Amino acid sequence: MCPPEDLTQINEALRPEFEKLRSKVIFISGATGFIGKNILESILWINEKNNLDLKIFAISRDPKSFFSKYPHFQMHACFELFKADIRDEIDSLPVEKIDFVIHAATDVVRQKNLIDILGACVDGTNNILSFAGKRGCQSFLLLSSGAVYGNSPVSADGLEESQCGGVDLQSSKSAYALGKQLSEWITYQSRADLMQVKVARCFAFVGPYLPLDQHFAIGNFIKSSLLDEDIEIKGDGTPLRTYLYTSDLCVWLLKILVNGLPDTVLNVGGDQVFSIEELAYLVKEVVNPNIQVKVHQPPNGISDRYIPNINKIASEMDLRPTIQLREAISKTVNWNMKYAHIK
Repeated sequence: MCPPEDLTQINEALRPEFEKLRSKVIFISGATGFIGKNILESILWINEKNNLDLKIFAISRDPKSFFSKYPHFQMHACFELFKADIRDEIDSLPVEKIDFVIHAATDVVRQKNLIDILGACVDGTNNILSFAGKRGCQSFLLLSSGAVYGNSPVSADGLEESQCGGVDLQSSKSAYALGKQLSEWITYQSRADLMQVKVARCFAFVGPYLPLDQHFAIGNFIKSSLLDEDIEIKGDGTPLRTYLYTSDLCVWLLKILVNGLPDTVLNVGGDQVFSIEELAYLVKEVVNPNIQVKVHQPPNGISDRYIPNINKIASEMDLRPTIQLREAISKTVNWNMKYAHIK
């Protein structure tokens, strides 16, 4: 489970939202993913600590496997996980009413076929929106991605929500970005007087449940450090990134869900900029100073900046990062050593 100190922080930050959440029904797609598990655990914690009388529904292709791996989620009477796939019609699920929906499902890790990635975004969003609308949803939060900005020029202040992304339609790498753009478009076309829609463009995160063996650089670096292996950077180490810790992420997303303005789109990400090489050295310093960082390519002069401008969410919702990256790495390492049995 998430560290109790994280859940306590989330609980206190969300205290002003308790009455708006009381006795509501929340539906989560993607609840078994990295972000989804953090959101789900946060909601379960605040519900039980404050007697909010929440009901939480979610879907998974394989609930049995999920509960086998994460049995603590099965201990909550307020939570029900249905077997379903977002790419299929889900109107037959035995849920009569929904107040809030968090659509967090786009499995880019499992999906290998590019058309499947696109289909999961488009068909999944259509199905969840249809399901939400027929059950009286008040607020629909789409978890989109900073990938929607495509090849937009990035200023020193980062990507702003007003920028329109340019996706290379000839590149196979564009499937996810294009899918997220289409998901946003579909979501905005589906808004109604009784259902507000909000979009969170998510960037890079670190914290509990982060996969350490997939396409997340910071996860790979942490795993190598824990296993006493050198950190290998296959590229030139110059791409720039920011990271937001998961406790901040959960607070931000739930506040957007409950209090976000109708039709709002907000960047969700960190504000400390690191190159991939700098990130590797920071992980080495925090986790295992005895290993080496090896960069395999010389700088190629191409600027790769995946950096959000988070001024809008700061001004519109008074939200700012509270956990700095050094602490976030340390907390993530401690969680993995305790619960993932690494090292």
